[in-house]
Amino acid sequence: MNNGTLMNTDDLPAGTSHKAEVIRRLCSMTGIDLVEMQRCLLRYEAQCGELRSQCREMEKRYKTVEDLLRAANCPTNVLFSQVTVADMSADNQVRLENIIKGLGGDYVDTFPVPPGKMIRLEHATRPGYQPRVISMDMNIANNGNNYLDFDIGFYILPGGQPGGKLFGPRYRGNQFREKDGTALKQKFPLYQNQQLVVGSLERFAVEFKNGGPNNLESVHVVFYHDANCAFDACK
Repeated sequence: MNNGTLMNTDDLPAGTSHKAEVIRRLCSMTGIDLVEMQRCLLRYEAQCGELRSQCREMEKRYKTVEDLLRAANCPTNVLFSQVTVADMSADNQVRLENIIKGLGGDYVDTFPVPPGKMIRLEHATRPGYQPRVISMDMNIANNGNNYLDFDIGFYILPGGQPGGKLFGPRYRGNQFREKDGTALKQKFPLYQNQQLVVGSLERFAVEFKNGGPNNLESVHVVFYHDANCAFDACK
């Protein structure tokens, strides 16, 4: 090669280029024009260079995937075993029933929740999920049915803020229960116009503030998610 082109073999001293000599003899034996053969070889070498570049890029991508797979399969990086994932995925209900204690102020650590007081409940640590629907039941003392008296908010924990970050709008109890006790399910709020995926290291909490005259005796809050979809994605 010389400046990107094959040299004229007739001008080469003996032994200068074995490759050039082979090309010259090949052209002589086959009757192929030497210049045309040179052009062919240049195109071939250019294509080979492009293929080598593509191969190097493929090697880089494979190495990236290999590193990801190694990290994902390393036992120290696995959050939950296959048993836990399978069992949790088979249950389409996420129950917010664990009372968060020690918050102080107007928060109480147990039921009932007196007028003017608040309580927070969260779900247990579990594999990530995608909530779709919120269902809620409330038991009010003295057969009360004025669910409008209760202010309700959902918080994602840790959420980057002390006490978590408020997610979605604040609700009133009558958005979940009619006065006759009929349940009203709410669609889970979207995040940036998409369904939220709650991570395995995150939890959701629900906060009730009692603004009525009667004690809040107990509550039952459930997030429903698509268990079959979760199982298919994680199996």
